[in-house]
Amino acid sequence: MKYEDAVELIRQKRRGAINAKQLAYLQKYRPKSRLKAHNGFKQCCIQ
Repeated sequence: MKYEDAVELIRQKRRGAINAKQLAYLQKYRPKSRLKAHNGFKQCCIQ
């Protein structure tokens, strides 16, 4: 979902929920993809 769509959805439910500073942050935000799978080889092991 693009940030514009998310902001529009939030503003439908709560008027004035996102201010200009928050909107500027969302425009610059890029996900870091930290939740990638490592081919199943690096699994947690509890002993």
